[in-house]
This record gives sequence, structure tokens and C-alpha cells, in this order.
Amino acid sequence: MGRLAYRVARVERRRAFDSASRAFPNLSTGALRSLVRKSFIHLGQAALEWVCIEQIDADIAAWVEWPAADRQVLDQALSKGKGVVFVSGHLGNWELLARRVGLAGYPAHTIARESSDPRLTAFIQALREKGRVKSIWRGQTGAAKQMLRALKSGEILGFLIDQDTQVQSVFVPFFGHLASTPRAPADLVLRTGAALVVGFCQRLEDRKYHLSMKEVEWGEPPMVSSTMFCLSTTANRS
Repeated sequence: MGRLAYRVARVERRRAFDSASRAFPNLSTGALRSLVRKSFIHLGQAALEWVCIEQIDADIAAWVEWPAADRQVLDQALSKGKGVVFVSGHLGNWELLARRVGLAGYPAHTIARESSDPRLTAFIQALREKGRVKSIWRGQTGAAKQMLRALKSGEILGFLIDQDTQVQSVFVPFFGHLASTPRAPADLVLRTGAALVVGFCQRLEDRKYHLSMKEVEWGEPPMVSSTMFCLSTTANRS
């Protein structure tokens, strides 16, 4: 699937090549093409893993290794009692990341945008719930209150913030270019005092995955108004 997509998806292939060129400016053209091709292959494998997710659930600890030191990072963050804002991106297998945490017994929520097809939204929500991961749909009425309630209950809110999703954002330098980056996770941390954890689920050579986590320390928060928070979490569905 990945090899086929690499051959026929010309626009996405060019976009991936341009992004790889920014991230690795010293690589040769041949090396960049190889890297992009491997990325497409990985996404093809990840798509199949998503289709087979319920079979993977039965043996997910073997599929996704979660070292004790990284698990302790999450435990210590949760022990502070103010919940955890968990930040990741579309790297490795983000769905397996959430399921590994949820099936290990941690109260996890993902923040996502609804599909244009309500049936697909319902399917995704049901499949995530089987992995003990709840969905909070950005833009829905009451989404901000759900997020605050989850943190107040000492739970985990997961965000993927590596794409411009047309919400309240700030521009930050990324590989030498300004990138629009969602600000809701930072607003939540500053307002509630929640712990901030960054983590990724990256593929290993044997086609399994490694889950890594790190808590990001921050100082005393400034005052963040409720109006600012609500704007950043609910504005603009498109």
C-alpha cells in the first residue's frame, strides 16, 4: 500500500520531499527520496495496523514496548493531581500510543476534529473506546468544559499539534520556517497547572514500536482568562 501510494500520489510525494528537504538539508536527493519512500511504506503498515487494531489489542504490550522509566514519567506527572496534557504528533503510530496507555488502565482522552461524515466519526469513536480511549470532539458545544473536567479529575488529555488545524495558534520557528502551532495545550497547562508530557510511539526495526515520554517543566503560570481559553479550544471547526 505504501509503495503504491508513493508511486501514484504525486502531490503528497512532492510535499513529503519538500518537508524532508527542510528537515535534512544536507542529505542528497537520492537519500531524501529513500527517506520519503520509507515514510510512505510506514504509513501503509500503520494503516493495516489500524484495520487489525482489535487483534493487536490482545497482545499490545508485545507490539508496543513501554519501558519502566518512561511509564514512571507519566505516573509522576499524574501523581501531582492536576491531570496531564499529553502532546504528540503524527509520528510513528499515534493511535497505538493512545491505546497502549488506555489499555494499561490510564484514564485517557484524545482531542480531535470530527469527520465530515458522521458515520465515520461514530466508527472512530467506538473503535477508540474499545481501547479505553475517550474522544472529545473539538468544536462541539461543551468541549472546553469536558477538557477542564477531565484535568480536574486527574486524567490525561492527548493532543496532536504538528498540523495547522485552523484553530487559535501561534507561529513558532520549525526547521527554519514559521509554523502555525495550536495553542490550546499551553493555555490548558497555564490555566490549570496540569503537568505537560511529550511522547511518541516510534517504529523499531522489527516492525514493533517503542513508547517514550518526557515531562516538560515550566515555571509559575501567568493569569490566563477563561475567555482566552474558550476561544483557543472552540474556535473554527474548518
